[in-house]
Amino acid sequence: EWAELLSPNVPVSIFRLSGIYGPGRSALDTVRKGWRPEGVGAARPEGSGTDGQGAKGAEEIEAETTKFISRVHVDDIAQTVLASMQGDQGTRQRLSRSDPLNLYSTGPSSPSFNIYNVADDLPSPRDPVLRFAFELLKIQAPEQLKEQPLEPPRPTSSRRSRKDSKRVANQKIKQELGVVLKYPTFKEGLPAVLRSELRS
Repeated sequence: EWAELLSPNVPVSIFRLSGIYGPGRSALDTVRKGWRPEGVGAARPEGSGTDGQGAKGAEEIEAETTKFISRVHVDDIAQTVLASMQGDQGTRQRLSRSDPLNLYSTGPSSPSFNIYNVADDLPSPRDPVLRFAFELLKIQAPEQLKEQPLEPPRPTSSRRSRKDSKRVANQKIKQELGVVLKYPTFKEGLPAVLRSELRS
């Protein structure tokens, strides 16, 4: 819809962002706020609301702990947008040289219109991310946190868990924009967040 409202010769890029994290907004903050597993004190999964109200059934709890979610560090979002802008500038220059009189319009089907998924390389359930945050902060992790393998859900996972999983492909930003992720997984991203917070 936005593409239809703009001038046909204005390059348009839409960015679909995964779960955003960075300084002041990460699993580290969740741990610092006293996160506890469901049924043990405050029960707030990573990225959830702050009220913590409402009892949850076993299937809902399983879905929260086993669903795979893609994440992305704010620095990688920034570099992806910049790479797109640089690419758009090149597109405008090529159009200007090939069509100086603006005789040929471009639209959503042209190379000047793109939709990009912005995500890191490792979708993961909540528990391994939180456990890693506990380790970085040198705080004993609750025993209830599962040490799940970082691999796609097994067929035996609940239907809700499979439905709620959000594993996002990011090949396009690499292939078309030449993006090399600074933080390809939370294993690199969370330590960088902690270092940044310690410096500030």
